[in-house]
Amino acid sequence: MTSLEQRIDEDTITAMKEKRSADLMVLRQLRSALKNATIDAGEPLTEEAALKVIVRENKKLNDSLNDFTKAGRDDLASATQSEIMIVKQYLPESLSSDELRTIVQKVYNDLQERGVPIQKGPLMGAVMKEVGARAQGSDVAPIIDQIIQ
Repeated sequence: MTSLEQRIDEDTITAMKEKRSADLMVLRQLRSALKNATIDAGEPLTEEAALKVIVRENKKLNDSLNDFTKAGRDDLASATQSEIMIVKQYLPESLSSDELRTIVQKVYNDLQERGVPIQKGPLMGAVMKEVGARAQGSDVAPIIDQIIQ
């Protein structure tokens, strides 16, 4: 069991004791997603794999938030925003746009030095490998577009 899974389990128990049903619902969803990923992998998750599961759950919630906002469902959007805030507690701190721009520029320069043709796809893959869970692809893509042009 990873430290992330242990932390979620401990927080679940605390939420049960304090009768925080909204937190408990989100924590149970995270535990379920982690358990399903463990079963799919056929072995215990690594810290990195567990983090990827949490990132995926966060992305699902963000997509739902966008859909609810577009549909004018402020009640559901508000609830989803609260869920996102709970999930974000388990994610590493996000990079600022300046830090992200610096990393993208560094990776771009590295690829240029190696003579790799600069295309958005390979650059995006290399940057995402570098930043991991500290940035989302939707934050990286506009910066890549600016640098490539």
